[in-house]
Amino acid sequence: MEVQHMVDWQDKLNRVEILWSEMLRISEQQLALLQTFKPEDETGLQQLQELLSQREGLMQQIDAMAGIHDQGDKLQEAAQSNNSESREKADALYQAFRNSLDRIMPLMTAIQENDEKMKSQMSEALQVMGKELVQARESSRVNRAYTQSGVISEAWFFDDKK
Repeated sequence: MEVQHMVDWQDKLNRVEILWSEMLRISEQQLALLQTFKPEDETGLQQLQELLSQREGLMQQIDAMAGIHDQGDKLQEAAQSNNSESREKADALYQAFRNSLDRIMPLMTAIQENDEKMKSQMSEALQVMGKELVQARESSRVNRAYTQSGVISEAWFFDDKK
């Protein structure tokens, strides 16, 4: 690997780490928003949608840099090669790669934990909304029965024999 490629590769590693840090920040904002979320609050819903959109953009950027892991595998192979000069460089770069992964893994774990918490909170919110919907339908049915709306109060009979 040439020096310029090494610098570029190191920059990509740093960029991936920054992207995962941003993803964690957004995940924490989503969790905080869901803790105070009310289904009838449209601004909260818009904020949640905006955060989801930002997160999707970050995921696309991370996916676009997925090839960096293939380079890490190649470095591992080079670090185990017989050529001592390339082995030392590859070993140093591979260690930098491993250090970067060691910093990224806790970020990924924290994001996953936040996602699990959000999933349970969203499930609870969905259950509450479902109960409110059932209650609203029942209330509407009772109202129609009480006011007899939709029921024709007079009967009509047409005698066709005349």
